[in-house]
Amino acid sequence: MWRKLTGTVLLSISSILLLISLVTDYWVVIYDKDNRAHWGLWQMCSLGVCQNINSTIEYVVLVKGCLSFSAVLNALAILVAISSFAKWQIRHITGVLVTSIFTFFTALFVLVAMAVYTSETPGMVLANSWGYSWSFILGWTALVFLISADIFLCFDHYYSSTTNYESL
Repeated sequence: MWRKLTGTVLLSISSILLLISLVTDYWVVIYDKDNRAHWGLWQMCSLGVCQNINSTIEYVVLVKGCLSFSAVLNALAILVAISSFAKWQIRHITGVLVTSIFTFFTALFVLVAMAVYTSETPGMVLANSWGYSWSFILGWTALVFLISADIFLCFDHYYSSTTNYESL
């Protein structure tokens, strides 16, 4: 029971981190003395003026899609996790197992999005002094929380399935 609760809490925290990372525009920051700029997935701000990013850059479109889809999967995983406290089961498929599967695929899509953004962004930035910022770091932190939640949920499924009468 405590593993399921811990997994659900970690899943909820990852959802908050993922949503903040998705909607904020501090993925990359430029530190040049003449220009201070920052951008995310949706808009770019330079010298106090913000504008929407055109979705013609393929890797940004991929990252937006993967992270948006993972946010939906994460919300579904939280709903199934909450419903799993009612201990529903269809044959050998428990609510915790379904939550764990949703969490796994959420983490997979976040990993793909973050890896693509990490590998493609350095070739797109023309400034000498730039760096990843807190929105980007929140995306990776959400992935760590997702993996941790999935581990707790897998352990809960394993230990709860071996203690019922069918294992005797």
